[in-house]
Amino acid sequence: MIEPCVLSIGCHLPIGTTPEDVLTNVRSGKCPGVQEITCSDGRHIPVFQANPPDEILRHPRLRRSSRISHLACAAAKYAVDHAPDWNPARSAIVFAASNGAVIYTRQFFDGVVREGTGSPLFFPETVYNAPASHVAALVGIDGEVVTLVSDATAAIDALATATEILESPDLDTCLVVAAEEVDPVTAAAYRLWGLIRDGADGHSEATLSEGAVAMVLGRDGGPRLRRLDTGHSCTAGHSLRRGLDQVVKNLTGGHRPDVVVCSAAGARSDATEALVLDERLRGVPRLTPNRMVGQAFAVSALTQVLVAAQVILQNEASSALVPVVGWNGRVGGLVLTADGAHA
Repeated sequence: MIEPCVLSIGCHLPIGTTPEDVLTNVRSGKCPGVQEITCSDGRHIPVFQANPPDEILRHPRLRRSSRISHLACAAAKYAVDHAPDWNPARSAIVFAASNGAVIYTRQFFDGVVREGTGSPLFFPETVYNAPASHVAALVGIDGEVVTLVSDATAAIDALATATEILESPDLDTCLVVAAEEVDPVTAAAYRLWGLIRDGADGHSEATLSEGAVAMVLGRDGGPRLRRLDTGHSCTAGHSLRRGLDQVVKNLTGGHRPDVVVCSAAGARSDATEALVLDERLRGVPRLTPNRMVGQAFAVSALTQVLVAAQVILQNEASSALVPVVGWNGRVGGLVLTADGAHA
């Protein structure tokens, strides 16, 4: 199997709208401004929100589309605009999400309940593949479009799928996108499950967030995805600690990376991740972008990869380990290296 390279990166996050800005803010510990939303159960929680650019909001195709699509398109456009020799006719898209366009789904089914029929303007946005379809139309891809839905590890699955897609000689690149939007319904669920902070129960210190990250993968020309582990589901009898330890062991293979870009966002799993890294890789420097980015699930995971790639591009490391812990007890990860370096 090939080991693809990251040719370009785009992002639209509360912490920054360029990869360089994101890394600068992560290093400085600068958090975005906190806003507040009212959950569907009436509770108020803090969130990090991102504002899509006007050029995306004014685009004829996107004026009625969902917020998750706006954010995804903003990140994807930046990525393809900065990709060398970008040819949409020889590319595909893999989209990773933990939620779809929940606002439109709620509005559509509210219409069904109240009036017996949902608005046809809302329905196209209720399907999981809607954001990927908008991205494909915006950047001109008419080939394969795949959407994967899971917890944070959906980002790892997306990168693995892109790797398989690039085995085809008919394609030169694959665009991987993760996007998320803040919504009162999912916010209530995540608060009840103890995955995000609400200032009251103390289950989690992670701030609910939104945004998008996009990467153009190719065969040569940037930080290389040297090892990838799509992970383990930590179900009954398989603890999170044991699963994460196995992932780190598989990815490092006895080699010490120059830096670890951690999954920690303030959740209950942070202590387990720190314990495994202390046992396996004590003394290796760590970056924790999700402390500033917040909890945006698949987006947060792809942000970790963004930070790892930027550290390598700035010649501050030749290898970076990215462990990913999902909210559903699934773990995975990858190792990025400078092109030509070994894991």
